[in-house]
Amino acid sequence: MSTVLLWVVNDREGFSEHYHASREAAGYAHADEALALRFELREGTIDPQSAKVILDALKWGAERMAPKRHSSRQDINHTSDDGSMTPKPTRIELVAPGTDDE
Repeated sequence: MSTVLLWVVNDREGFSEHYHASREAAGYAHADEALALRFELREGTIDPQSAKVILDALKWGAERMAPKRHSSRQDINHTSDDGSMTPKPTRIELVAPGTDDE
């Protein structure tokens, strides 16, 4: 395991890209397995509590392995092509107590 992870970190002969692609594929496999679990639940071949635990584990794995596709987190982009939605810099001035010009 440590050898494989070193190859990923050091990108030995392009290994990192292949590793990440296979982890993403594993995320899709987890999602497919989660969908298949519903049939077992409908047929009554699996206990609902057990199904929930398995489903939670599969969702967790899918979210970590293929976060762009299976994450519950939403990536919302608030930019615009013309720059009209670009945030303007804010200027904050601190005034010491008792230094009013009034």
